[in-house]
Amino acid sequence: MKILNYNIYGPPLAANRNERTKIIIKEIVKFKPEVIMLQELIMPAGWQIVSRVLAKKGYFINQSRKLMGFGGSIIATKNQPNNKSTFVKYINQGSLLTFWENLLPKGYRYLNYKDIVFINTQLICIYRYKKREIAVHSNQLEQLARFVNSIPRENKLILAGDFNREPHSPEMKKFMKHTKLENLLPGNVHTHNPENLEWSLKVLNKASNNNFFNPQKSFGTKQVDYMFCRGFEENTMSQKLIFDTSYEIKGAQQYLSDHYGILTEIDI
Repeated sequence: MKILNYNIYGPPLAANRNERTKIIIKEIVKFKPEVIMLQELIMPAGWQIVSRVLAKKGYFINQSRKLMGFGGSIIATKNQPNNKSTFVKYINQGSLLTFWENLLPKGYRYLNYKDIVFINTQLICIYRYKKREIAVHSNQLEQLARFVNSIPRENKLILAGDFNREPHSPEMKKFMKHTKLENLLPGNVHTHNPENLEWSLKVLNKASNNNFFNPQKSFGTKQVDYMFCRGFEENTMSQKLIFDTSYEIKGAQQYLSDHYGILTEIDI
């Protein structure tokens, strides 16, 4: 079984959003994953692009078209599951930390497919490393940990998404300890590339008139994306980064997202 996770970088001000989305979904299906988990599929045009291609390739999304209020996340499966996915909003969303965090509520989406619980999540981004931002992020991780631990240990589980925190951070170390989940990617692997954020950040900084973002501190190259697997034999799993090279978009070389994707293959 192949499982693919990717934050497609789809906010309204994201550069070349529709052009990138068209390339992204065409490239995704080439990997022939059985389960696809995406974050930041926010805008209606993006939904139309992705859902149209996936439907033609025989995938089922099994959820409402409404994405803006549900984290912009999807779980698509190659075969029809017995139930629809469920979205749970994190209780603590912060207090107007940023426009984006309130436009796109954070939470987790889960689905039982082939006796495996799939969870797709995105947590709040820590833009300025202020105490209240870190506190909100910690609250969201704690809520996610409670949900993971509520699933019986004998059940197989795959948790993927954009955690917006590095594996060596105290918050992620605590989360992995409490859930007994292990990071399968090497510690020196980076899943976030800030290069494609430059255009959006310039616009937002100008609009805020106070240099609100610090791209060097907040958006440096680091690992913030994960795919945790529970209940599988270690020697049956392999994991690698995808979409970590640039593509030609409108005559220029660009990355498809500010994130790289993760592809996991499990012998079942």
